Amino acid sequence: MADQTYVSKEVVAVSELIDTYKRWTNYNSRGHRSYKFYHPSEWGKAQPLDSEVQTPYGMKRMGDIKVGDEVCGVKGDINRVELIHPQGLKDIYEITFADGDSARCCGNHLWEVNSSYFGFARSKILTIKELSKKYLTKQNKRSFTIRVPEPLQMKKNAPEIIPPYLMGVLLGDGCLRCNSIDFTSIDSDIVDRVKKCLQNGYEVHSWKKDVQHRIKKANCKGGGNNIYKEELIKYKLYKLCSSERFIPDEYLYVKKEDRQTLLNGLMDTDGTIDSRGYARFSTKSSKMSQQFKWLIESLGGVCIIRDKKTKLNDKIFYSYRCDIKFNNSEDLFYLSRKKKRGKKRKNKVNRVISNIEVIGKEDCQCITVSNPDGLYLTDHCIITHNCLRRQQYKHYAELGLVEGVDAELESKTLRLFDKGHNMHNRWTSYFDDIGGVLRGRWRCSNVGCFLFNDDGSLKKLSKDEILKIFKKGKARVYGEGERVGIFKPDRCVCGCEEFQYLEGHVSDDELHIKGNVDMILDCSNLKEDRFEGVRSSFDPRFLPKDGQIVVGDFKTINLSQWEWQLAKKGPHKAYMIQMMIYIYLLDVDYGILMYENKNDSEMKWYKIERNDKWWDIIKWQAKAMVDMEEDKQLPPPRYETKTNFECRKSCEFKKQCHKCGVWNNKDLASDIKYFYKELL
Repeated sequence: MADQTYVSKEVVAVSELIDTYKRWTNYNSRGHRSYKFYHPSEWGKAQPLDSEVQTPYGMKRMGDIKVGDEVCGVKGDINRVELIHPQGLKDIYEITFADGDSARCCGNHLWEVNSSYFGFARSKILTIKELSKKYLTKQNKRSFTIRVPEPLQMKKNAPEIIPPYLMGVLLGDGCLRCNSIDFTSIDSDIVDRVKKCLQNGYEVHSWKKDVQHRIKKANCKGGGNNIYKEELIKYKLYKLCSSERFIPDEYLYVKKEDRQTLLNGLMDTDGTIDSRGYARFSTKSSKMSQQFKWLIESLGGVCIIRDKKTKLNDKIFYSYRCDIKFNNSEDLFYLSRKKKRGKKRKNKVNRVISNIEVIGKEDCQCITVSNPDGLYLTDHCIITHNCLRRQQYKHYAELGLVEGVDAELESKTLRLFDKGHNMHNRWTSYFDDIGGVLRGRWRCSNVGCFLFNDDGSLKKLSKDEILKIFKKGKARVYGEGERVGIFKPDRCVCGCEEFQYLEGHVSDDELHIKGNVDMILDCSNLKEDRFEGVRSSFDPRFLPKDGQIVVGDFKTINLSQWEWQLAKKGPHKAYMIQMMIYIYLLDVDYGILMYENKNDSEMKWYKIERNDKWWDIIKWQAKAMVDMEEDKQLPPPRYETKTNFECRKSCEFKKQCHKCGVWNNKDLASDIKYFYKELL
């Protein structure tokens, strides 16, 4: 990790510590691909699985989103989901807006915010955790705003028999409980528009002083079939009273033009607008008020529902008023007398953040969409981000540190951080979230841990001694002397309840083997209710049972290795040998090799069983190496030719090795077979 002092205050950095710009310039100066400068696109930016994602066909659960699905973009465009990244169980923040709407996400989720209160010259990309801790106080909770999207683009057309405007009029002022299809209106504009909506052979018959209007077959005195009545029956609207009405999905999740005319029909009948241009819609149906709210949001506005309770003859009746914020309230109406009162806003509609709070833990995932802006729409058409790296590039381009480009960047340029290290942090965090699973060494997170004695009492120290302790930043480590470590302590003697998981030590003095193991798992204390929340991220078939203890190791590989090695050959033998050493030195039941694809974060798990024959060979080799070291000898190379890829490309000692006489040894093949045996 880079030192925290290098991090710009304006940079949204992974784990709030990594210096993106420093790594960017380091990568640029190297001019070649290096895994050390990659960043996983799935780090952090997650939402709960039951959050909504807006798609061109309607709302869809985040947990049901698949690669290739289409989602709505912020500019009225349609994007495809390129990658899906399970995140497991995470702390969930709820961000609430002044209009009462809310969305949920994890602490590292990104939000593009503006603030005149803080004097932002332009919008900034901040994590919700940063917004909550750094900015929001009781005094300035309503000082941040986010923009609203352009009208959503959807792919379906509205039904033709009852056009959207006519459906809006019938839902607003229609009589749906009569044998005939009637509506009430004193406005000739509405009546004339309805006439234009009718199929050939149908007409509007006006009666009762031209206030009541009936849709019927032309020149038909009797009843007969009425296609409009049949359509209302099909949509289950016929015979409904005002409090039961709703907007059929076939009219909601349709193209912008159809939604706009549906809105005009509803507002011309049950909508009002005052002299200031403030518009509202009234209904007795709770369901329709919620659907109307989404209709406004899908067209680039904001809607606040206020309910009113009325008591009459010991009965309680509810009505719902939908107050509307729209960029131009003229567009809400077709009716001329209401339309002329509309006004265009000086400032575009936005949402004001009113509160942020942690509400618990939920199973999460994040998605990568095809649009370079990395934006998609969640609950209530709220704009949210899912791609940290793209927002960092955008930020640096604004600062002039990197050149802004419209073209799609190469993946090797986009992945800025050490993916392997991040994989280790993420997956140990996932297992830690389950509780009672990870064993190992645990370091107290309090940098002032050694200000306290082992009994918890505060030491009597001078100012210089206190500063020295803080400067060193050391803390107590638990489980250091245990072979397979311990479960996370509940509390340090200093009072701290936060701990960092450390890699476990593996060593054997006789064999001269020393190293660190990524993870040790023991599911004997596993709480199934907590595990259920992250089951989609894990492969439970590999987890230990009945008191078993296993060792886990993380590996990241590129796409070509994924397809060439894992798909055809399985896990690398070198990693299996490494795992075998861990298994026997720690005396655990088996090992788990966890591979992650750098390109799309797909996971593959492999169970590595004990193999006594392999372990005997490994011990023999290790002891042979000790004897060779005393005689200043080298073991034979692993391959018979120095043109092998590993010898030619990967070995840092190839210059010295390729000049030595071992390659001229006529017995090289037999020496290799004797030393490496079946481990070759």
